[in-house]
Amino acid sequence: WQRVVAVFVQGPEWQFKEYDLSSYGGKLVNFFGKVSAFYVEYEKTTRPATIEQWNVRVLTLHKEKRHMDEKAMNIFWDNLKQYRRLAVHRRGMSVAAHTR
Repeated sequence: WQRVVAVFVQGPEWQFKEYDLSSYGGKLVNFFGKVSAFYVEYEKTTRPATIEQWNVRVLTLHKEKRHMDEKAMNIFWDNLKQYRRLAVHRRGMSVAAHTR
């Protein structure tokens, strides 16, 4: 999990049943506090209850307004860049040194 930059979740916990989360206390909520996680949904759809409990960024797409997909894409990249800066900072490295 040290090299994971992002995960996309579907909602059910069984999606992660094959992964060793023991370093996160075996709890997905702890895991999502350490990685950048995303859930993609269409506007006006029912969101799984688990998404509300996890530290997951929701990206909403519009079936009728596809020109707004760019907004969701920008939210994704902004969140991923912010996560990367924080992760590198926690390791005590600069972003420039980390990219070499």
